Amino acid sequence: MNKKGKYVYEWPRPMVTADAVVFTHSGEKTKVLLIKRGSEPFKGQWAVPGGFVNMDEEIEDAVVRELEEETGQRPGRLEKLGWIWTTPGFSDEKIHLFTAFDLEPVPRRTQIDEYIEVVRMDLREALELIWRGELNDAKSAIALLHAARRLERPR
Repeated sequence: MNKKGKYVYEWPRPMVTADAVVFTHSGEKTKVLLIKRGSEPFKGQWAVPGGFVNMDEEIEDAVVRELEEETGQRPGRLEKLGWIWTTPGFSDEKIHLFTAFDLEPVPRRTQIDEYIEVVRMDLREALELIWRGELNDAKSAIALLHAARRLERPR
């Protein structure tokens, strides 16, 4: 929030988000970029980068913008994993899931109310965070599981 206690968005948040599993390579190993949130109420929580789609924005443009803002990386290639409802019967939020490859560094532009640590780790380690109960963000867990399967079974 800003000093006046209001969020910095220009309009109400739509109920559409776009998130991505960002892949990097270090030698033979496949790595992913995760974010660790530094702001309440989710301080210390792991997630894949992403966020809300603005009302005047295409979904692919939103995920690129969010990756630049949160990680300082611009993907050269995106692949759609699919989409999910967060909690049908309770919310109509629709989350579009992607993988991102071929990164190019760009200036990081986090929102004024965002405090995020970017962490690069092995894909296996990221999956272990799920199994140990340390990554509890449902859309991030689903995205990582879909992305891991995609790597096992290339199209």
